[in-house]
Amino acid sequence: MALNRYVLLCVVSLMFFGCQENISVIETPDQRTVLIDEIESYSTIEEIKEYFGKRSYKYELLANDSFRGDEYRAPFIINTIHIEGYMNRGITGTLDVSFFNDRVIETTFYPSDFENYLKVLSKELDKELNIDSSVMLSPNTELWVGVRYLSREGAEKKCVSWIDIRLDDEMGQWIKKNA
Repeated sequence: MALNRYVLLCVVSLMFFGCQENISVIETPDQRTVLIDEIESYSTIEEIKEYFGKRSYKYELLANDSFRGDEYRAPFIINTIHIEGYMNRGITGTLDVSFFNDRVIETTFYPSDFENYLKVLSKELDKELNIDSSVMLSPNTELWVGVRYLSREGAEKKCVSWIDIRLDDEMGQWIKKNA
């Protein structure tokens, strides 16, 4: 009788803990989404290093030793590749490629001539862009124009970000569930 209760307890425990929603860190959708230039969401840090190496860009990996995960929670690791002198649409600036659990989630461009860059991008998209505007470029890519505080520079800077909303949602779910 005691053995039956023990077996039943084990089965119920496995069902409870085994069926809890665990946010995936392995799945890569069949369709990556293009962010800036040819950089695609879900690319790994190694793929992006290779991409910039082939184009002779010097980059810096800004590692953030975040939560590495345990038996109950998936990891939560944010890293950024930082490139000075990046050229996009004929304007130089700084590019940050952000990773959530070793997958590109977002690219953020800080153009040296923000107003001109916004004019070029607005014309290309046939949409008036200004600070705090956003546009869906594809089913999974959101373009956002805004201001971010950069702690490494101790200042706010105007920027344009391309965000994969699937990974952004996954990150938000992780925070909601585990924070």
